[in-house]
Amino acid sequence: MCVLGGIRAFPGVVGAFPGHKMTSPGPFQASRDVKMIGYFYMSKWHKILSGLVCLACFIIEYVRSGAGGIVYVLLHAIWPMLMIWFSDAIGSLTGMFIFGSIHPLSTETPGAVVRFFGSILLLGVLGLIIWNIKLIS
Repeated sequence: MCVLGGIRAFPGVVGAFPGHKMTSPGPFQASRDVKMIGYFYMSKWHKILSGLVCLACFIIEYVRSGAGGIVYVLLHAIWPMLMIWFSDAIGSLTGMFIFGSIHPLSTETPGAVVRFFGSILLLGVLGLIIWNIKLIS
């Protein structure tokens, strides 16, 4: 997916953004678009799985300690969920100074790497909840 002039468009879709020349699609155009749309739907498995893990965290903590447990899970699971759901946007951040370093980020981080570390953090939150370890009292 590309963004030109603030308008999102699938690459290869004819006339999808202003200034694009209206040309007839090639013989393989339709199959490429169908594959891309199929990939778009198949790439949501990590969001579904992380949502189920986070829901399990909420249920376990609610049964164990009531409504206060929901706030506890929310405080611990927000960053891993953001890393999983918005991995491409987080990975594309450059030019930022991290933790007071003198060298800014100069290259983008692939979304898959951000998603992987977000998944590790979310599994860590699940482990903290299962073993009833409280980091915030």
